[in-house]
Amino acid sequence: MRAKVTIPEQRIGGFTISHLTSDAESWRWQSYLRSKNEPPGETCTVLTHDSYPMPMMQDSHAEYKEHLWLWKKAQGKILIGGLGIGMVNEVLISDTSITKVTILEKNQEVIDMVWPYCAKDERFELIHADIHTWTPPEGSHWNVAWFDTYHAGDEGTHFEYRDEMLEKYGSMIDEVGFWGLTW
Repeated sequence: MRAKVTIPEQRIGGFTISHLTSDAESWRWQSYLRSKNEPPGETCTVLTHDSYPMPMMQDSHAEYKEHLWLWKKAQGKILIGGLGIGMVNEVLISDTSITKVTILEKNQEVIDMVWPYCAKDERFELIHADIHTWTPPEGSHWNVAWFDTYHAGDEGTHFEYRDEMLEKYGSMIDEVGFWGLTW
């Protein structure tokens, strides 16, 4: 299963939105397909950045599966770290148990390329801010948070990122997920 997005191909700064099939010549995409066992023959919308060797986000089967925790837990007020290509919006918009979705995205280029094409209604709020430095309004509380923002580094950095997000937001959130993991 997957959630498809509709965003035109474009490039702003170092960010690129592409529509790639399994036979695309992009080494980034071919590496991703091999690592995730994606089915052949489908076209995906892919977000890349010049400084990152793999796709940052795509509307692939594997990406959808990596978000299964969020799809199962989503209810009430939700905090999302990272806009990506707006795939999360495609799934959450049809869920009537969701009352508010707050999305933080630090890259204006991503906002300019993606937000105009995202599924959204009055429940969806986009804030141009870095998840690491943003100060939530006093009294903020979310039922669920999903942290899926890019961070460079090895496994140690991966867990440092998780710990940083838990320390910063943990007291404001009932359930936290990060790339399919929960704490």
